[in-house]
Amino acid sequence: MAPGPLTRQPGVMHMAIGAVVNAVWDLAAKRAGKPLWQLLADATPEWLVSQVDFRYIADALTPEAALALLRQGRRGAAAREAVLRERGFPGYTTSPGWLGYSDEKLTRLARATVADGFTQIKLKVGADLADDIRRCRTAREAMTAVWPCPPRTAGSGTSARTA
Repeated sequence: MAPGPLTRQPGVMHMAIGAVVNAVWDLAAKRAGKPLWQLLADATPEWLVSQVDFRYIADALTPEAALALLRQGRRGAAAREAVLRERGFPGYTTSPGWLGYSDEKLTRLARATVADGFTQIKLKVGADLADDIRRCRTAREAMTAVWPCPPRTAGSGTSARTA
C-alpha cells in the first residue's frame, strides 16, 4: 500500500511517534506506581541518558553534555521537590486556545478556565501573526478581568498584563 499524503510528511510521523513515546513513559510511571514527574526525578542521570536516542540531536546535545547537565541539575533537587510537594506545579489548559475559535468563545472559555482554578492557558499560534496578537490580547483581557495578574517586577520576565 502506497503512503498517503499525511504519511509523506515527516512532521506527522514524528508527532505520531512522539505520542507513542509519551504513552510508554506514562505506562512506565504507572507500572512504578509513581507520577511521571517522580519517576523522572528519582531516575539517575545515567539511566535518563540511556533512554534518549541522540541520533538526531547529537549535533546540539551529546550524551556526555546531557549527562553533565543532569548531574548539575541534581544539586538542590530535594529542596525543589519539597517546594513542588508543598505548592504543587502550576498547570495550564489548552481548551480556550484552539485556532478557529471566535473571540467570544475564546473569552468565555478563558474566563471558565480561571473559574476552574487555572492561572495559565496555552494558545495555538502560527496561522497568522495579526490573529495571534489579537487572540493573545483577547485571552489576556478575559483572564485578567476575573484574575488580576500581578504587575511585572524587575527580572521576573513578562507577565500577562505586560505581554
